[in-house]
Amino acid sequence: ETLGRVAGIFYNIMEAHTNDEMQAIVQFHSPDTKLDIARDLFVLQAYTGLSYSDMQQLDVSQYKCIEGVWINVGERIKTGVPYVSQLLPPVVKVLDKYDWQVPQMKNNEYNVYLKLNLKVEFTHQQLQLQCFLRQKMLKSSLKKRT
Repeated sequence: ETLGRVAGIFYNIMEAHTNDEMQAIVQFHSPDTKLDIARDLFVLQAYTGLSYSDMQQLDVSQYKCIEGVWINVGERIKTGVPYVSQLLPPVVKVLDKYDWQVPQMKNNEYNVYLKLNLKVEFTHQQLQLQCFLRQKMLKSSLKKRT
């Protein structure tokens, strides 16, 4: 198990998704509307760095376009810590889909869809990656418990 250390506090280092994995998630579409919403919320979180509660309270009108880049400076809801967030192209695409509103889903429902239902399968250069999101989320969950 890999641990990091900041200011004397140890923490688990979580494995990041590769670019191929993130592209597969962004391009994944399901006939299940709730599964698509869960995927879109995950994309919003992954590309903005916002927590679930910050994402659900996100006011897109607070973003300012500076030299072609959408930037927002805000404060974390739970801690009051300032943050800077940028709207990258995958996030803009999701927001366009929902008329620039963040889709809503209860946190417990969102977690169930992420951990149990979101299975992305694709074949790339004879390498089949199945259920990588589920596996990584479960690994992260197990690391947090130890």
